[in-house]
Amino acid sequence: MVVPLAGCSGTEGLSPGDWDAAGPGAEGAADVRPDVTVPVDARDGGGNLAERPVDTASGARDATSEEAGTCESRCASGVCETNGDCKRCVKDQECNAGRVCGSGVCAPRCGDGGVACTGSFVCCNEHCVDTTLDPKHCGACGTTCPATQFCANASAPPVCRSNILAHVCSAKKATFLLDGLQADQEATVVVHGAISARCNPPPMAMTVSQSVSSAINTTTGQPVVGGGELLVAVGGDSAQRLVNYLEDSGTSHVYNEYDGVNTLWFKRRDASNTILATVTRSTLTPSHDYFLVEVVLDPISGTLSLVLYGLDSPGTKAAAYYFANTILPSIATYTNSWYLYEWMGMTAGGAGPGDTFTQLASGM
Repeated sequence: MVVPLAGCSGTEGLSPGDWDAAGPGAEGAADVRPDVTVPVDARDGGGNLAERPVDTASGARDATSEEAGTCESRCASGVCETNGDCKRCVKDQECNAGRVCGSGVCAPRCGDGGVACTGSFVCCNEHCVDTTLDPKHCGACGTTCPATQFCANASAPPVCRSNILAHVCSAKKATFLLDGLQADQEATVVVHGAISARCNPPPMAMTVSQSVSSAINTTTGQPVVGGGELLVAVGGDSAQRLVNYLEDSGTSHVYNEYDGVNTLWFKRRDASNTILATVTRSTLTPSHDYFLVEVVLDPISGTLSLVLYGLDSPGTKAAAYYFANTILPSIATYTNSWYLYEWMGMTAGGAGPGDTFTQLASGM
């Protein structure tokens, strides 16, 4: 039987049931650390997406069901307004009859015979939209970003850009999702500080528990924030619901599997599920791990996500350290969407100068 590994965050010597529960004593050992208070959310995450309907245009599975009897189950966000409209809508069908979805908001049709749009919204094809972030109207009505691009709005005017790591600083906002695991949250602090310090201009950044964030469905992890905002998930798919959704729905470029005994794989999502790395569980130690750094574009909402995780918690911390101190300083050279590394540390439990980082694979 092959089961998802879940991007564990544990330490050597822990039983399999404890892999996602590294304690607070481990050191982050990163050079870039902001002054951020990180709340703890102890809820477990993830959800089985096997039965969700498939978006026929993209192949990705949608967390909604148009035949479901309740508003909560038919909304991608899982949350409804009192009038039955879905909050953070992703398509017209999530709005009541006669209303349509524009840039995540249900509203009456605009234009000839319709209402006038207000605030930052303008009328495009009978939808009130925000052209500063909408991937269907990026910068102007009718400028639709292709399936491999997102609406980048860190600088004016908004433009469509490819979903590659080099463009990770191209959103005006960044939301860092906290999964409640201490090791993951320490690594999140490192990534938060690096993005705030090195992106120019820096995004408006916030950290929030994944249990209360309006940027995702808090049960399934489906992203609903749309364009103009980067979601950041540091941690694997057993704890980070966004990562669980992106990997289980077939949206991410790379995913991990575990045989339930001692073998783990990183695989590329292609016609043959190409194996990128085969790892024996017993070789993972507090100073040796593998990690993934990836940007993923959700085709349903147009949300861009940055994902970093190791197979155990030392690997997740190593991913954060390497991203902050090697990748971001030369971000323009990272022209693929995902990168897979092996890490060998000088000391147990924390990455630092002198460690060896070997790139195993990368791609789009």
